[in-house]
Amino acid sequence: MDRITKQMVKRLQAEIDKATDPQTVITLTRLMDQVLARDDKRKSKSKPVEKRAEGPTKKKPSLREIYTGSVFETISNRDLVIHHLVVQVENKRRELGRELTETEKQEITKSLSAEEYEEFEQA
Repeated sequence: MDRITKQMVKRLQAEIDKATDPQTVITLTRLMDQVLARDDKRKSKSKPVEKRAEGPTKKKPSLREIYTGSVFETISNRDLVIHHLVVQVENKRRELGRELTETEKQEITKSLSAEEYEEFEQA
């Protein structure tokens, strides 16, 4: 609180203590609340947020973006989709410690994008 605000609060508190009329006490209390609220607003001014040129995208990366390297550059999209599904099934199997049911395998297949699913269907 700065010096002027402290003085205002002290004077208002003294006036509240002296006042006998309930309406005057209410008016002075509201005024004191406004002074204190103004002081709080001055303290809590936030710094402006820097806007990023481009936010993070929620777009799911394609399989070509996930699997990089010379081996994956030479294989067809169909083979890449099959490779991805095998990797996902093996990871899930290791995680669960058992073989996957057909329903669980279908859930993994549903995680493919439309284009990747078409490639899988052609396989």
